[in-house]
Amino acid sequence: MKNKDMLFDENLLIEIFVKADDLCKNIEKELFSKILENKMVRDGYQKPSCKMSESEIMTLLIYYHYSGYKCFEYFYCQFVANELNSYFPKLLSYNRFTEVLSSVSLPLFLFAKVLCSESLHTGISFIDSKK
Repeated sequence: MKNKDMLFDENLLIEIFVKADDLCKNIEKELFSKILENKMVRDGYQKPSCKMSESEIMTLLIYYHYSGYKCFEYFYCQFVANELNSYFPKLLSYNRFTEVLSSVSLPLFLFAKVLCSESLHTGISFIDSKK
């Protein structure tokens, strides 16, 4: 890996994927099958086709923030395409990947909400806006 700030952590990648996959399965089961199923069938909605699963897309987006890369395009094209292609056999091109990002906005929000609710609450919060 060319980036010296962060070494590849296979365990972290797998941990992120497992948590994201579990969440996506729960969302699919609860939200889409019970709440939206009737509306989707009635309106003729079809889920957009994508070779990568939502949990794989989320995993790459989350892992980017741990990677030490400053540019997502460089992270995706150089690191993911070359080093992680064995973990993601149905990897999309960078352009296609950016097109499907909006499809995981709800699962990503819920993922962050779940992690925040599981974290230790100390009563001290801060926002870092360092440039």
